[in-house]
Amino acid sequence: MKSHEQWLVKASSDYQSPLKLFAGESPIFDTAIYHAQQTAAKALKAFLGL
Repeated sequence: MKSHEQWLVKASSDYQSPLKLFAGESPIFDTAIYHAQQTAAKALKAFLGL
C-alpha cells in the first residue's frame, strides 16, 4: 500500500472518533475537535504525499 493510501486509511478510521463524541447524549466537544483536527492533518498528509 502506498504512503498516501495509508494516510487516508488512518484518517478514515480516525474520522469515526469525533462523530461518536459529538453524537453522544453529552457531547465532548474539546476531544471531538482534537480528533477532527488530527483527521484533517492525516488527510492533508495524504494529499501532499508525505
